[in-house]
Amino acid sequence: WDLKNGYEIVRKYMHAIESEKRRLMIEYYLRMYNENVINKIEKLRIGNNHNDLNENNIILLLNKDNDNDNDNNSDNNSESMIGIIDFGDCSITHIVNEIAIGIAYCVLNQKNALNAASIILASYYEQFRLTIDEIEVLFPLICLRLCTSVSVSAYKFKLNPENRYIISSEAPAWEALEIFYNISTIDALNTFKSAINL
Repeated sequence: WDLKNGYEIVRKYMHAIESEKRRLMIEYYLRMYNENVINKIEKLRIGNNHNDLNENNIILLLNKDNDNDNDNNSDNNSESMIGIIDFGDCSITHIVNEIAIGIAYCVLNQKNALNAASIILASYYEQFRLTIDEIEVLFPLICLRLCTSVSVSAYKFKLNPENRYIISSEAPAWEALEIFYNISTIDALNTFKSAINL
């Protein structure tokens, strides 16, 4: 699942996607990656990445409002992240992949996926600054992660069609890819730059 191998993984498994229209969409995203990421690879910083930050791997602590002890759903309650789990996908890879993967999970089931991505990026950027090269490759990397997810799940499902869990996030990933298909790389980049005041 190391996103630096995402292009090769998608190429290897995309044949399992039955819809020709969807395979053509995947080809579009692979071209986007080639045109926008390959020439910047050497400029991207390397570091330790979790590589699978999603809602199932984050431990949250519910902070109850003391005035509403009996109401767990109070608008005054908040959550704090206190840890992460599942280090099986950790690797030393491009640092920008971490936020790309996190955003790819966060845009699932979001009607305005680019806005959701921008909000996540802005919060991340407050804590950890990305370089301009990393920001420029972020959108293609988010799309590549989504392509990796749908390609691998299609392949695994062909091998084991009775295991529906394999395709549990496939529909929302395709929905995000369809939303992003109508957004140019330049428009996404400008939206991201605006979100972090660049």
